[in-house]
Amino acid sequence: MAAGEGPVFQQRRQVWNHTFYWRCMKPNGGGEPTARSPRPSPGFRLLREVQGRVHDASVSQFGSGWGWLVMDQGKLKVTKTGNADLP
Repeated sequence: MAAGEGPVFQQRRQVWNHTFYWRCMKPNGGGEPTARSPRPSPGFRLLREVQGRVHDASVSQFGSGWGWLVMDQGKLKVTKTGNADLP
C-alpha cells in the first residue's frame, strides 16, 4: 500500500474492480471478437491463446488479486495485480 492509501481507499478500488468486472458481463455475452475488436499483437495470434493467458494470470495470482487484458501502447497485453491494485 502506497503512502496515504488507507483502508477506505483500498475498499474503493476493490469496489471499482468488481463494478468494472460485472459491467463487462452481460446476458449471452462473450463469443468471438468482431471486426471492431482491436487486432491482437503477434504475441496473441489466437483467441484461445489470449484466453489461456488471461486464465493463467488470474489463477496464478497468489491470494486476492486480478488478471487483466489491457491495451498497452496499442497492443493487447495480459497482466495481473494483487489485492485492489489496478493495471
